[in-house]
Amino acid sequence: MKNFKKLFRKYKFSNNGFTVIYIMLFLVVITTGIFSMIEMQGKSSTDNKVEGDRGKAKAMALSGLQEATYYVQQTSPGWYGTSSEQAVTANGVTIGSYDYTVAKSGSTYTVTANGYYPNKTTSDKYKVTYTATKTFTYTVPISQKGIVLLGATGTLVTEATNATATFNSSSNLIVASSSSTAVSIAKNANLTVNNLEIVGGISNSGTVSGTITTGYSGTITDPYSSIPVPTASDYSTAAVPTVTSGSITCGSGGGSACTVNSNSVVTLQPGRYTSAVTFSSKTTINLVSGGVYYFEGGISINSNAQVNGTNVLLINGGAGALNIASNSGLNITPPSSGTYQGFSIYQPSTNTSTLQINSNSGGQIGGVIYAPNAPAVVSSNGALVLKGESNVFKNLTLNSNAALTVTPTSSTSMALN
Repeated sequence: MKNFKKLFRKYKFSNNGFTVIYIMLFLVVITTGIFSMIEMQGKSSTDNKVEGDRGKAKAMALSGLQEATYYVQQTSPGWYGTSSEQAVTANGVTIGSYDYTVAKSGSTYTVTANGYYPNKTTSDKYKVTYTATKTFTYTVPISQKGIVLLGATGTLVTEATNATATFNSSSNLIVASSSSTAVSIAKNANLTVNNLEIVGGISNSGTVSGTITTGYSGTITDPYSSIPVPTASDYSTAAVPTVTSGSITCGSGGGSACTVNSNSVVTLQPGRYTSAVTFSSKTTINLVSGGVYYFEGGISINSNAQVNGTNVLLINGGAGALNIASNSGLNITPPSSGTYQGFSIYQPSTNTSTLQINSNSGGQIGGVIYAPNAPAVVSSNGALVLKGESNVFKNLTLNSNAALTVTPTSSTSMALN
């Protein structure tokens, strides 16, 4: 500065002096501008980095929201709580992390997700955190394992005096009717079930054990609606039954009207039966393992008759009923593979005829009974054991002293929730 003052005094009255001063002032201005630009560029670079890191943390938080929503609705329906930190990687390199908390109030879920860059454990001095929230409503679907009744109105479950229905701990009774008496349990009747889910209500004068939900708001649909409906043309006409003892009376060929006469033992051949098939009293009917039987005129199993088969499917595809008379039984297991894996009896929605289990009759049905538009009736003293994954009817009636046991052990080709 001293030199500058001397220089100013020396040249203050000369043109050369003013020129030097102007040059020096110009250099000061230029230098100041350069330093300002450098400082601004430094700030701009820092700001850009902060914004970039914030954007990365935001992306992590949004990933957390997405995963939490999927987890609640798909992976573990109805879950709520706090997750651990989840690292996000790309090409083997960690690019951030997130965690989330899910809170539940009724059917409303609130997700709070925190995104971190570079990660949660980094010192706060270097860590960027972004928080995002999301609220949605969700009704947890009830498992369809057990029995699904699809009638939209009226009483779908009727248990008369001393009737019993017992479901194992993994099976449920799902009732689609909106009626206030969609389920009716009489005095001394007993229903034991894991979950009883009713769109409407219940009239209960007996005993019901299990979790009961009335006014169920979840969606109740046919669990097997996507499975192709079998048709008569899919199957060739059945051959004449093989008689071990006794006799049969059949029309032209085994596939026409056919009666297995009393006290006979026969093997019924798989295929299509165009008219009613009757198994008379005290007969034993053996079905061919792996066989599919398509009945267009219904099936009657008369008193003291027994029908047995493994790995078989019965299709009641016409308009006729399936009727199991007093003291008779139907004991079959389902196919273990193919489209109709796990199905024992398939009655399409076009057939509205009742599936009737009469007094002192019954049996064990190893696979699904599927009759979405038909009533199922177990008469007085009848007993039926269902082992199929999800049995579907329009409605269900258990008369006095009837007994129903539901213990799903076989699975179908469909994935049920």
